[in-house]
Amino acid sequence: MLWLSLLFLTLLGGILAVEVLKTFPHHQGCFTQGLVFEPATQRMYESCGGFAESSVRYGSLDVMQKEVRQPGIFTEGLAMLPNSSALLQLTWRNGFANLLHPETLNTTGRWEYAGEGWGLAMGSNGVLYMSNGSQWVTRLDPVTRAPVLPPLRVRDQAGQDVHNVNELEWVRGELWANIWMTHSVARISPSTGVLLGRVDFSPLWEHLSGVRLQYDDVLNGIAYDPASDRLWVTGKRWPLLFQVVVDGIGSGVVTPPSPSQSRPPPALAAPQIALIVITLSVAAALGVGTVALVWRKRRSRMLGRRMPELEMEPEGEEMNSPVPPLR
Repeated sequence: MLWLSLLFLTLLGGILAVEVLKTFPHHQGCFTQGLVFEPATQRMYESCGGFAESSVRYGSLDVMQKEVRQPGIFTEGLAMLPNSSALLQLTWRNGFANLLHPETLNTTGRWEYAGEGWGLAMGSNGVLYMSNGSQWVTRLDPVTRAPVLPPLRVRDQAGQDVHNVNELEWVRGELWANIWMTHSVARISPSTGVLLGRVDFSPLWEHLSGVRLQYDDVLNGIAYDPASDRLWVTGKRWPLLFQVVVDGIGSGVVTPPSPSQSRPPPALAAPQIALIVITLSVAAALGVGTVALVWRKRRSRMLGRRMPELEMEPEGEEMNSPVPPLR
């Protein structure tokens, strides 16, 4: 019955589709680790990682205007701090983050932390969110970088941990996260850590046919502009930046919820309702069959007859995909 429960929970969780509105050129030499849009300047900031290849840059959607190389570190997630005072850029295993001037991109300070740095996002609720590649997301004060709340444990609707939480973005009161080495983005409740659903970005690969990519050139990089309700995504070493619409988000209709509230899961479509009905019907049928089998066994014992035992196939063990050895 476990598979029925998981199917039912998956249907309730909702897997949203993506619609591509526009594409923009994206520098294929950038191993994208963080993507941030700044409404005040209309700039797209980007953190590019890699050994001896790290950099930070900004520009318009069409043209890169400034880039600063960062040799000696492996850079990661990026976020704009409140009032556009500075950019905060993580490093993977260097143990510190750089504070960067939004105009010059020069380093103005440093913040040290333990463990790995992966994704970073500034919430409109005043909380800075940081991932480290596990199922945990730290909630920090954006000024002191001290924890302000217990860390979020990211789990799906069945209570299973969601690992490899990577690049983060705050989207209409939700915390969105790339899940490393997948084509999906998790929509996370910023108050509970439970998944509100997922977004399937696999259709973007249709636009990348013929592009030579390496095994780790996966989807990574989400940027959202709440002022104009525009949403962009890209990937590591991808030649394109995509402006997309997901469940009405990115359509240009600015109707954000209260920062303290998350958007509820989307309403179930007719096919989802049909699948749920079928699932419940099968579950009910199996339940009736089990009751009938028990009754037959008891009746046989009462009559002094022995029923042949039914051979049941063992349930398969849940398999976990191996995590690639490289970041």
